[in-house]
Formats: sequence, C-alpha cells, structure tokens
Amino acid sequence: MAPLELSPPQDPQDGQDGQDGQDGQDPSSDVGKQRLTEDQKKKNHVQSEAKRRETLRAAFDRLCERVPGMEGQGRSEGIVLKKTVEFIREQLELRRTLVRDAESRGVVVSDEDKEPIRILERLEQRDRQRGLDAARLPALQPVASENDVAEEDDDVSGANENDD
Repeated sequence: MAPLELSPPQDPQDGQDGQDGQDGQDPSSDVGKQRLTEDQKKKNHVQSEAKRRETLRAAFDRLCERVPGMEGQGRSEGIVLKKTVEFIREQLELRRTLVRDAESRGVVVSDEDKEPIRILERLEQRDRQRGLDAARLPALQPVASENDVAEEDDDVSGANENDD
C-alpha cells in the first residue's frame, strides 16, 4: 500500500469538510493536522474497498476448504453460502441424534451441549412458520413420534367408519 500524501492545512474557518465547528468538534483540535485532498480520499477509499473485498474472498476460500462437497464447485458466493448452511444444519441434526442416543442410555447431557440443538429447533420452527416446501428441505421436517403415528392411524380408521 502506498504511503498517504498529505496536503497543506486548510483554514478551519473556510467551512469545508464539516470542520467549521458545527459537527460537534472543536475546530481548534485540528490545528497542526493536515487534511487529505479529494484525490487522496478517493485513493484511500479505493484501497479500503480492495482490502475489504480481499478479506471477503479469503473468508469464502476458507469456507470452501472446510465445507465438504465444495471441491470443484467454482466460487459462487451464493453456492458457498447455501452449501455452508446445509452442512451446518446436517451437523446440528447429527448432534441432536447423538444427544438423544446418549440420553436414552442414561447419559446426562449438559444444557450447554444442548444449546446448538435449541438453535436448530428454532430454525426449524421458523421454517415451518414460513411454509417452506418440504421437498426442498426434507431434513428440516420433524420426525414423527410413535404417538403421532398412532393418532394418524386413529384418524384413518375413524374416516373409514364414517364412509359406511
């Protein structure tokens, strides 16, 4: 990055760049400071923006390295984000299964270890409220319990009795 060039100080009374004391700062605090020219400000902005883009690019590259199935996918940010969300949800579902298995064997699982599962459940609830298509997100649908299946069987048998 090139060093910044400073322009000669401007008169604080000229009202440029909001340095007329009306921005809540004391104009005398600028004494001895040199102001940037518009060209210097533009160069700084361009450099800052390039650094921001490079930081984002590096973050997406790290995601591509860590999320399975991203090899050879190109670097579409939309695809990277979608695959990352899918991977995180899969990991949360795996955690839920492991916690349920552990608890069914009598292992005490701490609330701290269950917190990611609560996050998943809130996401699933939000998705149901939004009415997302079940075919698009099959892993997000709750697993039917034995009671739910028994209730459905009762509903079906009750409907058949009324057909007579």
